[in-house]
Amino acid sequence: MIDVRTPNEFKSGHIKGAKNIDAFSANFNAQLEKLDKSKAVYVYCRSGARSRQSTKKLSALEFTEIYDLKNGILGYN
Repeated sequence: MIDVRTPNEFKSGHIKGAKNIDAFSANFNAQLEKLDKSKAVYVYCRSGARSRQSTKKLSALEFTEIYDLKNGILGYN
């Protein structure tokens, strides 16, 4: 589970077990490339926009099982 919000947003509350990889960070793609492509990846942000963009990047990096939390953490809570 990947939370693509900023570190401050992550600290304000996140889904248990989520890893924070800030979509706005300069090394975002490099951090994504370190993930295991053979495993399912679950992505979320605040409302869905950043996670939608992140799933496109994951797909371009040849991840095959990608899930985007609809409406982000706002929809989850």
